[in-house]
Amino acid sequence: MVVRLRIRIRVGSKAVEEVALLNSGFEAPTPQLLIPISTARTLGL
Repeated sequence: MVVRLRIRIRVGSKAVEEVALLNSGFEAPTPQLLIPISTARTLGL
């Protein structure tokens, strides 16, 4: 089952709201947040 939720990502004074995929079956040893390139540019990353 896939779970999507709305999250707010803040970097300094910039913030965007995105829809996140919570359960994709992907496993990693640390928390991961993968964002689209357009979102990264908006946040100045």
